Amino acid sequence: ALVLLARALRGRTGIASVLGRLQVQLFASFVLLGLVPIVALALVHQRLRSEEASQEQDAALRRVVDFAARECVLRQEELTERELRDTKITPGSLERVLESHHIELANATARVAGVDVVLYTEQRQVGTSRPELFQTELLPARMDEEAFREIFLLGRETHIVTRPVGDYRLRIGFQRLAGGPTRRTYGVIAVPELTPSPGGPRPFDSTVTLVFGIYGLVVTAVWLGSAAISRRIAAPVESMT
Repeated sequence: ALVLLARALRGRTGIASVLGRLQVQLFASFVLLGLVPIVALALVHQRLRSEEASQEQDAALRRVVDFAARECVLRQEELTERELRDTKITPGSLERVLESHHIELANATARVAGVDVVLYTEQRQVGTSRPELFQTELLPARMDEEAFREIFLLGRETHIVTRPVGDYRLRIGFQRLAGGPTRRTYGVIAVPELTPSPGGPRPFDSTVTLVFGIYGLVVTAVWLGSAAISRRIAAPVESMT
């Protein structure tokens, strides 16, 4: 096939006649049949890697927001004990303590956890360690409705919401703040995180690289064999025309 193409380029044979030969058509068919599985395998691999990366990011964010929630509850208990010791007056409900000390709680939790945090009571934002998140309208002033439903109405411990922001994805991990004898939910802590949108190039792991390498060698061998096979199949037919 390559010899025929070279002759066509040198002008010995017309390109149309070369492309019209049965041998070339058979060889092209073998090539296309080999390319289809490669393209399909690449698409499947990209989708699986994207899903795997998303699951890894969700798991990491769940660990971070869980640590932040435990730290916030601990800080609030310390504040309640200190206020009771200093004033001899019961501080009141957990919601009131959260709202009264929201700046101190948010900043202390963010400093220990190393992330930005947002505090909510019901759907209302009462405190944050990064006011710019709301000043730039990156986050709404009210708690995400999906997260509110999952935590307050369905009783979920943690919920993650993903929203597109330009070329990035804003992932927000929400976790309930529970306290009191019945461990009731009195608030929610949220940790926002910006991550690149999926679809960019990702490094192949060793297993996938090995699979692609073996498949590439097999396809190359098939192509080389198909050149000889197509020539043997086409020779009798072309000799009759």
